[in-house]
Amino acid sequence: MLLSEQDKLSVMLDDIVDYLTGAATPQQADDIDAWRRQSADNEALFTQLREIWFSVTAAQKDSYDSEAAFEAFKLNVAKLGRRPHLVAEKPLLRHRLMKVAAVVAALVVTAVAAWTGGYMGRGGREGHIIVSAPQGSQTVVLLPDSSEVRLNAGSKLTYGQNFGSDNRLVSLEGEALFSVHHDGGKPFIVKSNDFEVRVTGTKFNFRNYRNDDEAAVVLLRGSVAIDDVNSHRQMAALTPGQSFVYNKPAGTARITAVDTARVARWTHG
Repeated sequence: MLLSEQDKLSVMLDDIVDYLTGAATPQQADDIDAWRRQSADNEALFTQLREIWFSVTAAQKDSYDSEAAFEAFKLNVAKLGRRPHLVAEKPLLRHRLMKVAAVVAALVVTAVAAWTGGYMGRGGREGHIIVSAPQGSQTVVLLPDSSEVRLNAGSKLTYGQNFGSDNRLVSLEGEALFSVHHDGGKPFIVKSNDFEVRVTGTKFNFRNYRNDDEAAVVLLRGSVAIDDVNSHRQMAALTPGQSFVYNKPAGTARITAVDTARVARWTHG
């Protein structure tokens, strides 16, 4: 039986919720990535929905109510469809947003409830949110503490659902440009398999793809400390314009001066 347009949109939104919460199957994730690559409008729509979802779940995390979060999600999607200035020059995108606003009520709450199960249940074990950038595109993530992370293609950012309340800990696979909101009481920590970067408020680029022999941190503004991922012993401290380069096979590191303008050039496409 052929699905109606509304049913297709409902399935797509259901898959997107799974994708944003890390509950998507490999096939779902591949389908969403392929859909995002089809057009700039698709990517723009995905970005808007992701921002709505994260803003709703961040606001709800201290006393999470899946029904309330879902109602807030529907309300914000509907508001988005009624704000033409956001998509004034994108009539197709605006049309899609209006249709999304009309059918989002058909989404099942089980996708949201499955996500909250990782946060509220299982003996209090924290769940995680995973955000990825598919090959050929970039993804911008606004974290609950107002820090911004721009993910390069093929990169993945993971953080806990208690981010910002208990800690500011994320893990990265790939490359990202971090603009970290200052909070002296809660250091912002980026973990990788080889080392971790500790900051309070700064801007830096971190590159560490799984198949690369080298990982590199370049500081653009502020200050960062590089710590051993196991002992947490400080390995280095950077000042703006310096790069920490770690050779993974050899287990050695070096600090060099770099042109920071060139380092972040990938963010311009």
